[in-house]
Amino acid sequence: MIALASRAELRRTNVEHARVEARRARGYAAAARTCIRAGDFDIAVSLLAAAFRARRAARAHRAIGALR
Repeated sequence: MIALASRAELRRTNVEHARVEARRARGYAAAARTCIRAGDFDIAVSLLAAAFRARRAARAHRAIGALR
C-alpha cells in the first residue's frame, strides 16, 4: 500500500516546485531578451510565452504550498 505524504512534506515539495518554476521563468525571460537584441523576434515570442507559463505554474505551486 502506498503511504500518504504528510501535509508538511507536500507543502515543502510545492514550495520547491515553485522555486524551480520561478528559476525556469527567469531563464526563459533572459533568453528572450537575448533573442530580441539579436532580432529573432519569433523565437523571443515563444520564449516569453514559456516564461509566462512557468510563472503561472510557480504561482500555482506557491498557492498550494501556502495552504494550511
